[in-house]
Amino acid sequence: MFFDLHSDLLTADKPESFVFESVKRAREKNACVNYAVFKGDGDLNFLKEKLKLKRRAGVKYYSLEDCCYVSESSVYEDIDLLFEILNVEKPLCVSLCWNNENAFASGCSAEGGLKPAGKYFIKRLNEAKIPLDLSHINEWGFY
Repeated sequence: MFFDLHSDLLTADKPESFVFESVKRAREKNACVNYAVFKGDGDLNFLKEKLKLKRRAGVKYYSLEDCCYVSESSVYEDIDLLFEILNVEKPLCVSLCWNNENAFASGCSAEGGLKPAGKYFIKRLNEAKIPLDLSHINEWGFY
């Protein structure tokens, strides 16, 4: 069984013990759950902490929603730092944005499309063989 319930368990405001117990119960049911890490206001340190939690809890499959852990001023350097993490952690898939605009693209509630940094990020995703999740991107960004 594989479930992608868009489970934000890793970023939920729950105690670590709740996360551990939930992952354990899913494993006991032989369920394969894709746990999402939603960025929100987080930065690269936030991502590193959530990935540590993922490893401690025994989460095997996860994806990154709104993977724009970059600043506008050092976007390409930050993308390279992000890929040092992604090449080790290998998420199932990665989305560029959520509903709003960021350095990569415009989300479903914003106008505009894919930005140069987003194109560079997609190039790096392709090199790492990490699938792109087009959830939340708007029509212009999709095409």
